[in-house]
Amino acid sequence: MANENFIRLKHFDLMREGMFFLGQHLYLEIPPNHSLSRDVLLDEGILIQRREVQRGQDSGECLLVLEPHPDDFALSCSGFVLDRLGKGDNMTLLNIFSKSPLSTFPWSSRVSITEEEYESLRLYESRTVADYLGVGFRSLRLPLGLKRGHKTPFGSLTERDRQVYGLLCDEIPAHSSCIAPLGIQHHVDHLVAYEVALRIKKSFPDVGFFLYEDLPYAKNRVAYQRRFEEVSTQVSLRPLYTPVGNLLEIMADLASVYRSQFDDINRNQMLALVQDYARTVAQEGRMEGHVGDEEFAQRVFEVDLI
Repeated sequence: MANENFIRLKHFDLMREGMFFLGQHLYLEIPPNHSLSRDVLLDEGILIQRREVQRGQDSGECLLVLEPHPDDFALSCSGFVLDRLGKGDNMTLLNIFSKSPLSTFPWSSRVSITEEEYESLRLYESRTVADYLGVGFRSLRLPLGLKRGHKTPFGSLTERDRQVYGLLCDEIPAHSSCIAPLGIQHHVDHLVAYEVALRIKKSFPDVGFFLYEDLPYAKNRVAYQRRFEEVSTQVSLRPLYTPVGNLLEIMADLASVYRSQFDDINRNQMLALVQDYARTVAQEGRMEGHVGDEEFAQRVFEVDLI
């Protein structure tokens, strides 16, 4: 299967009985006298097709994408970024928190790995996504909230949480804009990324500032509205809708790479989830008069300080 047009995820090992996740859990059984076709491997997300990412003539602009955890960018704002890349912008994907307790590992009851191996797997996923896009990636490799003393992933920030900004100061001048999570449902790691981005805007007023809708948390519309009202007391928000009808396949590819987080969603199901939310966003955009005839859209917010 060695082919530059495909990515074979290292999560899966082919053995006589079938495809095993991390060599331990039988994920896909091979019936007697059969083999696994390329189409089956693609449908299951074991093999990822590397589609062409459109890159425009270099605009001189560079976007810093803050993702609290590996997978937040791919789930929440990949359509917006793909559109920016198509316009000639560059991008750096910066992961903040990667050290995770095994309690967050969906496969933990079926496979045995260490916390260090779990972190390595998650970082491999984000590096794979960055390689697919042809963009830069690095991680601060900090511990998640559950490893920083928080009893749950959700709540208020502590002084220790707010120390991240100083680690980013050298990164900021090379970028003309920054995008971070809105912080829906008050996931503490997402709130850290939001506050870091807000401080960047205050310290570097010429840097553009965008917020993306945290998925899957944004699907809770009560929490969404509550957080929107909260943030609106700090900044002004202007919705930007990116048509993504021609980007859905790549968006699904990128999200499908994060198999450490999805134990029961194959690539076809991921595409259906991506389409469903993008269709909902487009419908809401049409109701607000921001979207025309596009069937699918992704929404981010351009931000100014009040």
